[in-house]
Amino acid sequence: MNNIENKKLPVWLIIGVVLIPLIFAWFTLKKGYSKTAKILSFGWLLLAIVIFVTVPQSAMEKRAFENVTAKQEVQTHPKFTENPSNAVSADKKENNEDKTPPFELTNDPKQNVANAQAHYEKLADEDRPHFEWPRVDYTKAVTKVNLHNDQAIIKAVGKPVADKETATNENGEPMTSYWFDKQPASGLQIDLSREFIDVAWFFNDKEQDKATAIFMDGQRITRALLGGKVGSDVYETMAKGLKFKEIVTIDGIELKDVRCGANVCRYQVVR
Repeated sequence: MNNIENKKLPVWLIIGVVLIPLIFAWFTLKKGYSKTAKILSFGWLLLAIVIFVTVPQSAMEKRAFENVTAKQEVQTHPKFTENPSNAVSADKKENNEDKTPPFELTNDPKQNVANAQAHYEKLADEDRPHFEWPRVDYTKAVTKVNLHNDQAIIKAVGKPVADKETATNENGEPMTSYWFDKQPASGLQIDLSREFIDVAWFFNDKEQDKATAIFMDGQRITRALLGGKVGSDVYETMAKGLKFKEIVTIDGIELKDVRCGANVCRYQVVR
């Protein structure tokens, strides 16, 4: 039965060994041929059936069938195609991950809340400027610039450009970066593209005088971009270590990722 199920014979061979003898046998019965002719025709038909049932499966068909079976087993049991011990160890690793919180746990739920709050307050305190950054001098007015005027924005910094580079931003848009300090990873940086104005100033709180001057640059450009009062509020709020995913000013200006860390302050203005 397996041989019959797995046969793939050409149509012409089926016609040759089955249909033709069958038709011939039918004619011998209908047309009244001799008994000898009838025996020969039915013998031919019987021989054709025996050949069809018992013919061996070709080696090529057998290999193809074995390949299909192997692929099905791999798809049905993918885990057994690799070392089972590796799969078990990976499962154990996932289930036994260290989920211990970064603060001390006690049997008192209220104490746990207090410990968690203290831990995250400590992290927040560490991730902010650690020197006496310059406050805003409201007696010095700053003119608000047009957010779509690149030259006016660069001029508002009040100091010469130390370096300049043209590239593309994360969206593939053309972007020009301006640096106002010759020392790498230090001072004010402004990136201008069609969509955004990215402002960042890098500082070292161990060099307090230089850090103060860098903060003055950051304060000046922030007030120029956002307006005197709003810019001052944003500058002092972020300098204190507060962080905002998004701010929309009273004038409808949208800011993203407003934050100050231990050595950099940054924000993005949507044009």
